[in-house]
Amino acid sequence: MTAIDTAFNYLGFTSHAMLANVGGDLLSGVTVSTKVGYFPAAGGRARHSLDPVELRAALEQTVRDLGRAPDVVLLHNPEASLTAGERGEEQLAAACAVLAEAVTAGSCGAWGIATWNPRAVATLDARLPVAPDVLMVRSGLLVGHEVLATGEVLARGWGIPAERRWGMSPFGGNPASPPWRRSDPRLFLAGDAGESTPVQAAFRVAFELPLVGAVAVGTDRPDHLRELVDAAGLAVNAELIDGYRRLLAERAARQSG
Repeated sequence: MTAIDTAFNYLGFTSHAMLANVGGDLLSGVTVSTKVGYFPAAGGRARHSLDPVELRAALEQTVRDLGRAPDVVLLHNPEASLTAGERGEEQLAAACAVLAEAVTAGSCGAWGIATWNPRAVATLDARLPVAPDVLMVRSGLLVGHEVLATGEVLARGWGIPAERRWGMSPFGGNPASPPWRRSDPRLFLAGDAGESTPVQAAFRVAFELPLVGAVAVGTDRPDHLRELVDAAGLAVNAELIDGYRRLLAERAARQSG
């Protein structure tokens, strides 16, 4: 394992301190990315905020809890609290400015945006102070055409290279859920699938839909994590994946028409 992705609000806002306590010297040898944007609320719940003061406080606490500056900090689903129109553009620009300033101050190595719905971010056409270094979006066979296409448009517009485009939720939740019990993603692999599993194939294809350089997955099951690590070297059938993208686009066009 060479990279760990976490968030300020994970494990009831204790993930950073727990990671530092368990990881110890390990954290000095891996890339650590995290997210800010969710904050404690009444009843133990989390609320989203783009308030610059809260974001700065979260960044400072992140460094203290981890015992080091994270390599990447992502703005966590900003669409959850954006206001439409000019006010929304101002909110997003101000929040992104905080993260960009953190890079300059050495509080993190790079910054970016993690968005579940990139369409909401793209609609605002925010005038960002500087372009983000990283974009994290949903990836995989369960992601629709509009989300795939919009994420790619944002990444190109911001000049983010493929290796800095990251995927998340490659299984749309649980890899044991009904969609994966009724299908076999191994058909997207090149040549003989051999002993690979459907879960491995779905994970490998998530690097192609859209094209990303990394895909974040859970680490609570070591056997599952090993299965996915072993899948990284599988080859895919580019022609089939391109055809699948065309089918998604055609379906979206029919539905919008």
